[in-house]
Amino acid sequence: ETVEEMFRPQTLVPRSQFYPTAQLTEPEWTTYGLAWFQHDYEGRKIDFHTGSIDGMVAIAGLIRDEELGVYVLGNLDHVEVRHALMYRVFDLFGHGQPRDWSADLKELYDGLAEQGETARMERRASRVEGTEASHRPETYAGTYSDPLFGTVQVSESGGELHLEYGPGLRGPMSHWHYDTFEVDWEAAWRGTGLARFETGSDGQVQAVVLGSSRFARVPEA
Repeated sequence: ETVEEMFRPQTLVPRSQFYPTAQLTEPEWTTYGLAWFQHDYEGRKIDFHTGSIDGMVAIAGLIRDEELGVYVLGNLDHVEVRHALMYRVFDLFGHGQPRDWSADLKELYDGLAEQGETARMERRASRVEGTEASHRPETYAGTYSDPLFGTVQVSESGGELHLEYGPGLRGPMSHWHYDTFEVDWEAAWRGTGLARFETGSDGQVQAVVLGSSRFARVPEA
């Protein structure tokens, strides 16, 4: 009963927010179970999930109705051939038409990498040079919170700001423009991010925005 619940769809996932591979598999539906991405492929229900950490990747894919499972491990970052191997095996044991999954997935992920680089260049181009922050560095220091996304801690030392969010996101901050700062994440593979501070009508810093998430400043006790 517990195992069945793990594989029971728990929420609908818009195709646009599913794995990029959906652009190739073109599923009719996409869902998420308890730690399993799910979709239809050639009339078969597939449950799968990936795993990625520094220097290692993995994928586990199942077609439970056929007692078929695929496990792929890699000792390099971003080895998306794992998806190619999984779908290739599913094709071999099913009725899918032969397909060069490696070539198709390389083209897909090369395109995504190019889009990412374009976005980074556009972000750099949007930077307004010659601006200054509205407040002194120590004024931005404090605790910021969101009921859903948790707590962000901004600290100041020697005029330099440092941001910490959860167990894995932390790094020094440098002025970007206006009241926006660039965070150089200590985990180098994360690259950089932008943190934008908001000032209230009273002239005090009242929130910090990371991506699309807004964290309100927590009043000091």
